[in-house]
Amino acid sequence: MKNPILILVFVGIILGVNTDLYGQRSKKKKKRESKTEIVEKQEIRPAFMDNLSYDIRLGNIQLGRFLRFGLKSAASYKINNFLSTGLALKYEYNFYDPGAFAPSESWSHFGFGPLVRVKFLQQFYLQFEYDFHSLATTDTVAEIPDAKRNNAWSPMIGGGYASGFGDWVFGAEILFVGSNVVRDNTVFLPSAGSVQGNVIEYWLAATYNF
Repeated sequence: MKNPILILVFVGIILGVNTDLYGQRSKKKKKRESKTEIVEKQEIRPAFMDNLSYDIRLGNIQLGRFLRFGLKSAASYKINNFLSTGLALKYEYNFYDPGAFAPSESWSHFGFGPLVRVKFLQQFYLQFEYDFHSLATTDTVAEIPDAKRNNAWSPMIGGGYASGFGDWVFGAEILFVGSNVVRDNTVFLPSAGSVQGNVIEYWLAATYNF
């Protein structure tokens, strides 16, 4: 009877060791799989972030008694080496000081819209936008009750140049305003006459990850 008991004990020990070894291998395999998943997630995230581009622009500048300047920012995703798409936001501030003869006046325009950028020759690009414009009018500047702003969509077509080293490049951009409603928007000032809307927009540009 002793031999069968010893055999059973021996078999039990072997089975226990094998079960323990299998459990350790399974844990190591799961750890390796989880580490692989973490690495894959880490690789996917930077790949997406590396394709994002950011723009900062200052433009439409006029100095003197009539002061004008615009600010613009955009974020876009680079689909490939030459094509990107995104969204742009812009704001323009206007101020006129007629001196001691009349009170000063100030007003602002703003807009936003999708953009598509096509790069060529490394440093040049074409840009297409379809922007919503909210424009001040004579009545809103005069603060007439219930006065409404002039709102309109406009295609914007143009291009630019960008050059630099590292992550940032600098350059200039010109966009032609496609809508007559936006181009012909006029603010009439009693002390200065009519102030016409923009036929073109010009910008000094700084772009990250161009």
